[in-house]
Amino acid sequence: AYVLELTLKLLAYGLSFATKPWIWFDIVVVFVGALVYIVRAAGVLDLQPGVAAALRLFRVIRLVKLFVVAPKFKALLHTFWQILPSIVSFCGFLVCIVYTFAVIAVFLFQCRYTDDNSDYT
Repeated sequence: AYVLELTLKLLAYGLSFATKPWIWFDIVVVFVGALVYIVRAAGVLDLQPGVAAALRLFRVIRLVKLFVVAPKFKALLHTFWQILPSIVSFCGFLVCIVYTFAVIAVFLFQCRYTDDNSDYT
């Protein structure tokens, strides 16, 4: 999808639209990703899966752009970091409850299991 958008922008505006460093970074990341895909598909160069994954990792860096472009996203992420300890505590509480009921179920239904593994009584 981004390749199509990039192609249309190049046809419409030429290189004049690529004035910001983030746009050039996006272009390089997409170009490298496409190049890795073509090289692996053609079998010209045997890239190890780790090398290809490391090159694709640069796509994640594009998310950093959200912090610069969208201040509301930064506020949302800051709020998430503030409530993360509460979320972790709540998940731990849920795990304790599930574990407790699992132990109770094992003790309640242990006599219903037969040793020959053929059926339940």
